[in-house]
Amino acid sequence: QHVNGLVARADEDGTLIVGDLRPVGLSWPAYRETRALQRIHAVLGVRLTVAGGDAAWLLLGGAAADLYREIDRALLIAVAPVVALRVHGLRMALEAEVSRIQAANQMAGHSRAARIASALAGTPDWADAIRSFVQDVRDSLGYSEVRWILRTGEDEYAVQTAADPRPDAWHPVL
Repeated sequence: QHVNGLVARADEDGTLIVGDLRPVGLSWPAYRETRALQRIHAVLGVRLTVAGGDAAWLLLGGAAADLYREIDRALLIAVAPVVALRVHGLRMALEAEVSRIQAANQMAGHSRAARIASALAGTPDWADAIRSFVQDVRDSLGYSEVRWILRTGEDEYAVQTAADPRPDAWHPVL
């Protein structure tokens, strides 16, 4: 809301000078109010663009009313492309990191599922396979207890803990 109010006052060239925020009903944008932020009166800003798209706004705030002049605006316009490229680079790096983490988590889940399937399919003794699976769940997910719930009939279920010495005890006999 505060940023939108400031941005709405921007000139066509994508710059902004507000001599004093209070008379125009604006305040410095912040996540929480502090006394120091209430002292900001003057604002100088420029729209940062990369490849024609809006990347961000660079806003400078000062305690003195009418602090910024036209020469300050010209200087901010001159440095804006450099700052815009840096902001764009940081945003792209963040997006790449988020994508990398998401892919790693997804691969870890697939890897964990592959280990579980391998343990269950590749171990001839069911009890050993279950113990291996339970250990993997405990190690990778941090669970302290694992229980199995097996549907044995329409409304019938059997529950077995991983500590049960007879893992086949609850299987129906064919």
